[in-house]
Amino acid sequence: WNAAHFKNADYDALLVEYGKARDLQTQRIAAGKIQTLLLDETPEIISYFSQYSRIASAKVEGVRFTAISHLLLDRVSFVQA
Repeated sequence: WNAAHFKNADYDALLVEYGKARDLQTQRIAAGKIQTLLLDETPEIISYFSQYSRIASAKVEGVRFTAISHLLLDRVSFVQA
């Protein structure tokens, strides 16, 4: 499976080298070369995960959040007891 459509002749050769390795040390060396090549060829990826605390109360209704956790208060009201 190659969803990114990655194509690199050096990578292909290193993969063959890894597959032909007869001992763990040779596999580790080949794997290290593969790792270095992939890190050099991969564009920078900046992942972003924000953490939000959401609180709830039985005395309040209508609080909504967007898909990116923006707090929407336009429909908020206190519950009548």
